[in-house]
Amino acid sequence: MIAKDVLQLASTFSRVKFIHASRLCNGVANRLAKFALSGSNNLVWFEEPPTLIQELLLQDICNSG
Repeated sequence: MIAKDVLQLASTFSRVKFIHASRLCNGVANRLAKFALSGSNNLVWFEEPPTLIQELLLQDICNSG
Protein backbone atom coordinates (compact mmCIF):
# COMPACT_ATOMS: atom_id res chain seq x y z
CA MET A 1 0.00 0.00 0.00
CA ILE A 2 2.81 2.42 0.81
CA ALA A 3 4.54 1.77 -2.51
CA LYS A 4 1.25 2.34 -4.33
CA ASP A 5 0.74 5.65 -2.49
CA VAL A 6 4.30 6.75 -3.27
CA LEU A 7 3.91 5.94 -6.96
CA GLN A 8 0.58 7.75 -7.09
CA LEU A 9 2.08 10.83 -5.45
CA ALA A 10 5.16 10.62 -7.70
CA SER A 11 2.94 10.77 -10.78
CA THR A 12 1.93 14.32 -9.81
CA PHE A 13 5.51 15.58 -10.31
CA SER A 14 7.16 16.28 -13.65
CA ARG A 15 10.45 14.71 -12.47
CA VAL A 16 11.01 12.04 -9.83
CA LYS A 17 14.11 10.08 -8.91
CA PHE A 18 14.15 7.12 -6.51
CA ILE A 19 17.42 6.07 -4.92
CA HIS A 20 17.92 3.08 -2.65
CA ALA A 21 20.23 3.57 0.31
CA SER A 22 20.98 0.56 2.47
CA ARG A 23 20.77 0.79 6.24
CA LEU A 24 24.55 0.63 6.36
CA CYS A 25 24.73 3.90 4.45
CA ASN A 26 21.94 5.52 6.41
CA GLY A 27 22.63 4.31 9.94
CA VAL A 28 21.53 7.43 11.78
CA ALA A 29 18.13 7.57 10.09
CA ASN A 30 17.61 3.84 10.66
CA ARG A 31 18.45 4.02 14.38
CA LEU A 32 16.38 7.17 14.88
CA ALA A 33 13.40 5.49 13.23
CA LYS A 34 13.76 2.48 15.54
CA PHE A 35 14.05 4.82 18.52
CA ALA A 36 10.93 6.71 17.47
CA LEU A 37 8.95 3.48 17.17
CA SER A 38 10.13 2.18 20.55
CA GLY A 39 8.96 5.06 22.74
CA SER A 40 6.46 7.79 23.22
CA ASN A 41 8.93 10.58 23.99
CA ASN A 42 8.93 13.75 21.91
CA LEU A 43 12.28 15.33 21.13
CA VAL A 44 12.55 18.97 20.13
CA TRP A 45 15.69 21.02 19.68
CA PHE A 46 16.45 24.56 18.62
CA GLU A 47 20.20 24.83 18.12
CA GLU A 48 22.15 21.70 19.06
CA PRO A 49 20.57 18.31 18.46
CA PRO A 50 19.84 16.07 21.46
CA THR A 51 22.69 13.96 22.80
CA LEU A 52 21.20 10.83 21.23
CA ILE A 53 21.47 12.30 17.74
CA GLN A 54 24.97 13.70 18.34
CA GLU A 55 26.17 10.28 19.49
CA LEU A 56 24.65 8.52 16.48
CA LEU A 57 26.23 11.00 14.07
CA LEU A 58 29.61 10.65 15.76
CA GLN A 59 29.32 6.85 15.50
CA ASP A 60 28.50 7.13 11.79
CA ILE A 61 31.51 9.37 11.20
CA CYS A 62 33.82 7.00 13.06
CA ASN A 63 32.47 3.93 11.23
CA SER A 64 32.55 5.47 7.75
CA GLY A 65 36.31 5.74 7.47
